[in-house]
Amino acid sequence: MEFKKDSKIALIIGNGNSTKQLLDYGFHNIPDNVDTFATSGAYKYCKALNWWPTYYVLTDIKVLTHKVELFNSLLADPTIKTKNFFLTCIHKETELKFNDPFKKLVNHSHIESGISCFKIIETAEPKYDYVILIGIDNNYTWVTDKVKKYDDITNLAIVKERIKKHPSYFWEDYIEKGDILSWDWKAEINKPVFCNKKHGKFIDGITALLNKDITVINLSLSSYPERNIEKYKSKNIYVQTTGISKYLDLIKDIK
Repeated sequence: MEFKKDSKIALIIGNGNSTKQLLDYGFHNIPDNVDTFATSGAYKYCKALNWWPTYYVLTDIKVLTHKVELFNSLLADPTIKTKNFFLTCIHKETELKFNDPFKKLVNHSHIESGISCFKIIETAEPKYDYVILIGIDNNYTWVTDKVKKYDDITNLAIVKERIKKHPSYFWEDYIEKGDILSWDWKAEINKPVFCNKKHGKFIDGITALLNKDITVINLSLSSYPERNIEKYKSKNIYVQTTGISKYLDLIKDIK
């Protein structure tokens, strides 16, 4: 594959295991002509690495409800050069008040953060030419001994103690004590489970980009279904692969 000069390129960074190859490559080595989209609890590694994305997307209201103070500090920090924070500020009866001194905040609907990235990119002007996906793996291991039910809400859990090296995330300190998570209390404990519902939304998001003739390079563990690949492969706009260093090095060469 060759990237064309002056291409508009996005890199969506999920927090699944496949992002470990990006960590090994080095976040600071991502070419500056790539728009990066960090998602969900990415602030944990962003702060540790002193690296911040072009855009930050967190649209899970249950997480944001407990992180208003934290995101106020990020929005007010002049050293963080992230252009926009896409956060869910209003959802049903819930309204969150953020301070926004640099006018970076964009209210976004309440859907999964990775899927929100697809929506943002799909409607962006000017149009993106390439989208690279990593870390949207759509599987999860339920480490139930480290959590307890959150109040009377049956599908939520609160983390009782830090889960170091959680098997579902590339960043070993991703899950912290006090985090609020969606939880399947019926799931088998400590065994990876593939999430068909999230994968379906993932496929819809990829399809929307491909139908706009945006080339998708999917480095996540979740793949586009074989039955739908051929027409996009024939147009050379869908690639399922591994090895992010190859593609980021190619992008560096077109600067």
